[in-house]
Amino acid sequence: MVFRSEPQNIAGIAHAGIDVVTLGNNHIIDYDEIGMLDTMAGLDQLHIRYSGAGSTEYLALLPTFWTEKGVRLGFLGMCNRTGRQWNYQP
Repeated sequence: MVFRSEPQNIAGIAHAGIDVVTLGNNHIIDYDEIGMLDTMAGLDQLHIRYSGAGSTEYLALLPTFWTEKGVRLGFLGMCNRTGRQWNYQP
């Protein structure tokens, strides 16, 4: 199963008032790295923070932060399904 949406639909996330999302899931590279990077660029344009994906393992594991009314929160998004040294495909 492959999940995909039209790129312009990403605006619905901002319209819904969502400020932070996770990209850490086993479908993030269904459309290869370019699909993931397009998703990240769309979120960047809308100033929506994300974690759980990146071109390198280091970038994918970075947290994102959100501050609201003086409270700072850190978010991690992770999926340990495939592609990691310690998690080979069965």
